[in-house]
Amino acid sequence: MSALYFEAKASSFGTASSNTKQARGHLLACGPDFGEVYSPLSTCLLCYLVPDVSRSQMRDCLHSLSNELNSAGFHPGPFSCHGLAQTGTQIIYSWDSTFKEYVGESEDCTPILNDVTDDTDPSPLILVFSDEDCANDDQRDMYRRAVIEQVRSCLLTDLHADPSALRYDLTTNDLLLRTTDGVFEYIGYARQRGLRRLVRENVLRKIAAYWKDKQPGIRVDGNSLQIDWANPGEKETFLDWLEDRHWQFESGRPTTPDPDLFDGSEGEKRGA
Repeated sequence: MSALYFEAKASSFGTASSNTKQARGHLLACGPDFGEVYSPLSTCLLCYLVPDVSRSQMRDCLHSLSNELNSAGFHPGPFSCHGLAQTGTQIIYSWDSTFKEYVGESEDCTPILNDVTDDTDPSPLILVFSDEDCANDDQRDMYRRAVIEQVRSCLLTDLHADPSALRYDLTTNDLLLRTTDGVFEYIGYARQRGLRRLVRENVLRKIAAYWKDKQPGIRVDGNSLQIDWANPGEKETFLDWLEDRHWQFESGRPTTPDPDLFDGSEGEKRGA
């Protein structure tokens, strides 16, 4: 099984940049030792994502760093350079021949957002995020908002999937695995805890608190949202509320302490 390891930068950089220390680490992380750490995954391709106009410079830098590591007796992994660009009203994602060969892709690019305007919601571009991924404190709320809105959409999809069902049990892990296409399983434990906590405190507990006196069958147990509706009308009322974008879940960093890591809840067990 093969893996992809992504690193996104606002711009490319040269071999004299302070970013090269991190880049060397990424190159080594994708080398032969990757399979020993992430088994059953065996190989990995490092994918650097930058503005499309910077792809060539980024490729030259990574090539120089790889040669430097090889000369020092280390074993860096393969790398690929990807780019984002706005063309008309589309955001286009492009990749190179190394990526095409690695994943068996025939195309060179694909549109990932259409009908782009100044107020277009960027959240579909967020795959997985934790506070550690953003050095700018002022932007963290925006990224947490993207995660929360993706979880909200996932909840709506699940609850609409079976119109006759009146009982649900959804865990934070279920939601995060779905919204990240399974990537949540492979990020570090500390980041998993942070994301699980964000979803539990800012989404699930807020839902339970709002509906406590309106629909007592909606409750949170550990990392699980449990719902028992008395009739289809209760479910319809809840879904209308969840779909109403005038209702906003808080995007600030949760301040509630984590429960005991070994409290036996399914969400924590899976993340351990």
